[in-house]
Amino acid sequence: MVKFLFVASLLFWVIAVVILFLPGQIVFAETESRVMSNVLIMFIMASAIFFALTLIFFYIIQWLGKVKE
Repeated sequence: MVKFLFVASLLFWVIAVVILFLPGQIVFAETESRVMSNVLIMFIMASAIFFALTLIFFYIIQWLGKVKE
């Protein structure tokens, strides 16, 4: 369960970056690059924060498991 959460968050982070970067390369040519880069930075930050929170959650579950033993 814990390993599944860890892998899922890692997968989400990779997919989020890929989904945003690939269309981003196409959209950059058409729209204002400043606006697109701001959106890109915000989305990557959100993904990184989600990943960090999942890691923290992962360690809390591990710690609770050790406490129960």
